[in-house]
Amino acid sequence: MAKPRHERAVQFAPFAALTGFEEVIRSRTVRKAPRRELLPDEVERINRALTSLSVGDTVRATYYRDGAYVTAVGILTDLDPIFATVTLVKSTIALSDLFAIEAV
Repeated sequence: MAKPRHERAVQFAPFAALTGFEEVIRSRTVRKAPRRELLPDEVERINRALTSLSVGDTVRATYYRDGAYVTAVGILTDLDPIFATVTLVKSTIALSDLFAIEAV
């Protein structure tokens, strides 16, 4: 015996076993702090790291956003020297906001 249409549609409803998990992870990687100026050796370290990275590498980047330092891990999808940006999947980060970056 066939189920009514409503009962069949329920089986395709989205299921999130870890509802809120992504939000908890994001909140734990945020460190509220005033923006600080990078020292020359820190700038050099970032420049060395950027020259050694390639599109497709998995990287960990710490950058300043909305009054806090945020750490993100993702695949480097773009490194644009003209616009001075780094893109991890869909997050574009200005090089001036970058605090640290490394290959994972």
